Amino acid sequence: MIRISTHLYSQLSQHAKSKIYKLGYYIWGKNMYSICMTIENIKKSITDKLAFAPQIGATIKLDFGDDGLLFIDGTQNPAVVSEEDGDAKTTFVCSPDLLQSIMDGTQDPTMAFMTGKLKVQGSMGYALKLSALLED
Repeated sequence: MIRISTHLYSQLSQHAKSKIYKLGYYIWGKNMYSICMTIENIKKSITDKLAFAPQIGATIKLDFGDDGLLFIDGTQNPAVVSEEDGDAKTTFVCSPDLLQSIMDGTQDPTMAFMTGKLKVQGSMGYALKLSALLED
């Protein structure tokens, strides 16, 4: 992603600003468009992977803090992924970017957990099941 200073951004024409916004580039930090696109991409990827996976048998929450959350109901077959909150057996707390990098294979989930980038609350067994599914 490209970072553009606020001074440079103010110098751009309105047309250029709209192109930057639509592409989801970073403009002095994250803009909401890029966060929403990342969560939508994560939701689609997880839904696709869970469609062909065995039943998880639990509910799992992916908590992205202020950026939102995803709730996976793995008690259904196929699992249902939504953006509504609910009680979960296991909760992952991380940034959307970290989860995206875990899913595309550029970040090892074990290292992310050991360095504190990824926090797991609840059952580690279900966490390992989901981790194995996401890495495939």
